[in-house]
Formats: sequence, C-alpha cells, structure tokens
Amino acid sequence: PFPLGEPAGFAERSGIVFVGNFSHQPNADGILWFIQEILPLIRTEVPEATLTVVGANPPPAVAEHESEHVRMAGFVSDEELLAHYSRSRVIVVPLRYGAGVKGKLIEACAHGVPAVTTPIGAEGIAQVEEIAAVADSPERFAERLISLYRDPAGWQSLRDSQIRYAERYLSVDYALSILSQDIGG
Repeated sequence: PFPLGEPAGFAERSGIVFVGNFSHQPNADGILWFIQEILPLIRTEVPEATLTVVGANPPPAVAEHESEHVRMAGFVSDEELLAHYSRSRVIVVPLRYGAGVKGKLIEACAHGVPAVTTPIGAEGIAQVEEIAAVADSPERFAERLISLYRDPAGWQSLRDSQIRYAERYLSVDYALSILSQDIGG
C-alpha cells in the first residue's frame, strides 16, 4: 500500500532530501546547482531548512559543501533510505540535463513526499503536475519549495495526489494490466 514507509504528517517532518547516484553526472550537476543557487534563496525565508544529500561517493565538488545546513549522508541501506523519506518534508530533483523517466521523482511519489523538480526532471512522467511542483529557474524553484515547506494544506494536497497517482500507476495490478495488454492476454 502507498505511501511506502511511515505515515508521518507535515508537522512530524523537516528537511529537504536529494537522492542520487553520483556516477551519473546530471546528479552531481543538479545538486551543485541546488546548493549554490537555490538553497541560499530558501534559507533566507526558511533559515531552519537543512539539506541531506543521499548517494554514494559524492564528488569532491559536492562533498566540500557539507556544513551544518548541508549533510552528506553518502551511501545508505534500504532501511536508512526509507527513514530519510519518512522524515523529510520535501524531496528535490534539480536536474538540468539528462533523459528518460526520473526514478527519484517516482520514488518520492511512492513514499508520499512532495517534490520540487525542473522541467528536465519532469520529462517522461504522465501528469507530472499531479505529483510534483515544476520550476524552471532558481527563483521559481525556491519559491515552490518554500511554499511546500511552509504550507501544511498545500503540502498535504500534493501528498494526497502523489498517493492517488502511486495507487493508480505504481501498483502491481496496474503493472499486470500493462503486461497483459503487451502480451495479448
């Protein structure tokens, strides 16, 4: 059943999380862009906001940004990843290039954690506006994230949409129906 993980609500959550494999260059580029250009804008409005970067072997250019406001979690177990999703308030998918469906956005949806992404991060996902806030500039990205971070009703509305989306498109029954269509059953 969705969402995966703990059913913690808005008030029990805090922080911003990025999940990415750093052997994939768009992830390093995206999180650097977020840390350097977007996070300072967020922190002027939400000074308590912290970022946790989850992913093995962040390159030095990323790792050097570790501070009291930016935590490098590195590689985590499945249980630890679930815990990050269960306690974070917002997931970020700040991709500026890359192709294909972005698993990190689908994963945020499955866990029911509102996400902010870029148009590149949203590519290939049907009805993406149901599961994420999409922004095309640092200012708009920060604005959308601040809104979700501060507004319990807006946060809950997006979370509810994510859960409905996950139940519709990420369920075993849906996958079986697609397979059945594909193999003519």
